[in-house]
Amino acid sequence: MKKGLFRIIAVVLCILMTAGITVSAKSSDSFIHYYANGYSVSAISRDMYEPAFKINDETLGKEVMEGATDIFCKDDYIYILNGEESKLFVLNPDFSFNREIIFKTEDGFEETFYGASNVYVAPDNTLYLSDTDMARVFVADLEGNIKRFMELPDSDIIPEEYIFQPTSVIVDQDGNIYVLSLGSYYGALYFSSDYEFKGFYGANTVQHTALDALSYIWDLLTNTDEKRAKSDRTLPYAFNDMSIDSNGYLYTVTSAAEPYSNTPGQIGMLSPSGINILMRRDNRGSSSSASGFQFAEDKVIFNWEKARTQDFAGLVIDDSGFIHALDTTYGLVYVYDSDCNLITTYGGGIEQGNQLGLFESASAIALKGDNTLVLDSARNTITVFKPTEYGKLVHEAQPLYLDGNYSEAKELWTKILSMDSNSVYALRGLAKAHYSEGDYKTAMKYAEAASDYSTYDLAYQQVRNKLISDNFTWLFIGIVLLLVGLVVVLVRMKKREKPLITNIKLRTLSSTLVHPFSAFNDIKYKGYGSGPIAAAIILLFTLSSIIKETGSSFLFRTIDAHNFNAIYTLAKSFGLVVLWIICNYLASVLMSGKGTFKEIAIGTSYSLVPMIFANFLITGLSYVLTYDDVTFINTITTVATIYTFYLLFIAITTVHEYGMSKFLLNTVVAIFFMILVVFIIFMVVILLQQLTSFIETIYMEVAYR
Repeated sequence: MKKGLFRIIAVVLCILMTAGITVSAKSSDSFIHYYANGYSVSAISRDMYEPAFKINDETLGKEVMEGATDIFCKDDYIYILNGEESKLFVLNPDFSFNREIIFKTEDGFEETFYGASNVYVAPDNTLYLSDTDMARVFVADLEGNIKRFMELPDSDIIPEEYIFQPTSVIVDQDGNIYVLSLGSYYGALYFSSDYEFKGFYGANTVQHTALDALSYIWDLLTNTDEKRAKSDRTLPYAFNDMSIDSNGYLYTVTSAAEPYSNTPGQIGMLSPSGINILMRRDNRGSSSSASGFQFAEDKVIFNWEKARTQDFAGLVIDDSGFIHALDTTYGLVYVYDSDCNLITTYGGGIEQGNQLGLFESASAIALKGDNTLVLDSARNTITVFKPTEYGKLVHEAQPLYLDGNYSEAKELWTKILSMDSNSVYALRGLAKAHYSEGDYKTAMKYAEAASDYSTYDLAYQQVRNKLISDNFTWLFIGIVLLLVGLVVVLVRMKKREKPLITNIKLRTLSSTLVHPFSAFNDIKYKGYGSGPIAAAIILLFTLSSIIKETGSSFLFRTIDAHNFNAIYTLAKSFGLVVLWIICNYLASVLMSGKGTFKEIAIGTSYSLVPMIFANFLITGLSYVLTYDDVTFINTITTVATIYTFYLLFIAITTVHEYGMSKFLLNTVVAIFFMILVVFIIFMVVILLQQLTSFIETIYMEVAYR
């Protein structure tokens, strides 16, 4: 009995192991990017899509997938293009084989195509096939009867050197036709509904930096015919694919042209005039053009001893307005909403596509209802992804959120949050919902959890205004009593013959703010400066800087647990002050400065007092002010910084007995030394890292022998 039971269990396990290779495997973890305190934060998220099954020659019972180059869906029918074999197949809505389309001319002759890369069926059921290598586009009906060929038009606006290699065709709601040509940086060729060429449409623009501008000016001044002939020309990047949303807007996706960087602005939405009007709304409520937004990852990852630069090659827009962009490098599909928020990712593989949902060479993407189809040209398969229950809820809730129907989406966001407690978009949706209902404190709680500064600021304004209106009398009396008390203290201090601060060194420190020339002269010639006080001031400056960055209110905090770097924070406060003191002393030795190291340290530290007061004051005010009052905080920071540099100028000129010109020269030399020291530190760190890596390599070699 036991042996029989054991055999049954063994057989079941074997079946599960063999079946689990394709059934139980899942795609890589989904993730999102969101912004907190100005930094991009990545987080694992619940899957919105899951792989359902694969389509291949075995499931179809026909040789269809070998050499497939593109897929397209129309009315639930799936069109599979095999450009190399000159074949176009159609699958039924249930993913079974339907037929092969044979293209014929009006004379009844079969027409072949070689190297075709795209198939598209327009809303009026006109079929367009991009015969790339033969420089033409088939225009046919769904039976394969060719109505005409679209070739390179004869037009003066087309350059003589232009090479027409159509890679993608799309038709808008008015019947206008857009054709992409391989490597063309002029944009799409734009044809009217009667196939009349109208010009180029929506070309990318080259983004220039300040360094590019300086380089351009230098070239103008130094250009020669020989140099001009050998110079490189920066050109816009070409479009890879196009898609049209339910409102008739044309979206484009741009290829990656740099081997070691991901160029921003890969996805665009074009206006009727061809200008990119896709906007990105950040979590502070402001909008900016998506042309400068990085849709891919910020960093280029190196795998297998080569750079893995992302390349978006496919683009589709679903009925919810979500943008699905296929990255062929990693086999990932990035899903963005209309505000360029990354909603989810799915797929993956990085050339390792054995499991269901992973790809070896993802090359095309299409939508079939709620399902997404991704073609793997290396594996000759189509993977069908279906939305999960979580994904269906997000698809329903996010468009409501973007349309401003916050209360209507509240129940959906609550369900989503119960399924994924870390969902940033659910937290933001609930923050908006509670704000629209007048529950401002709850809105603040959700907004802070989601790093939604805009909603938090709006809710906090309402809470603060209510607090002031409810307690206006007591607040007014308190402010009056505070002012009266301050006046009384100042009057009594003025009448006192004996100073309030009896310690001469502390009194010198206090007089630095109001009588800097006299105070620094006392430090230089009477020895009223104090080394311990100077050290305490530097430590207090460091502490105030840390408290300002980490202890300010949510609206004004610049650092949190995601991006806090203790070494960097100490380096730009304590480290910067100490480095200035050392380098200024070194510069003064070369320039016959009269100040000692102690005097420079005391003068520098005493000059930091305005910044210390400003840091603590800003930290306190951050809990009272709203983001609309940021100008007030910026003013305090600016005034304190200017006054600190003013005190530093007086301190250095006094202890070194410098004039203005010698002070400026001393400062320039000191800054040069500071840069040199930082450079040396970086070089030492890099050498230590290389040495550590070398030692680890030797250890691994010895350990494995």
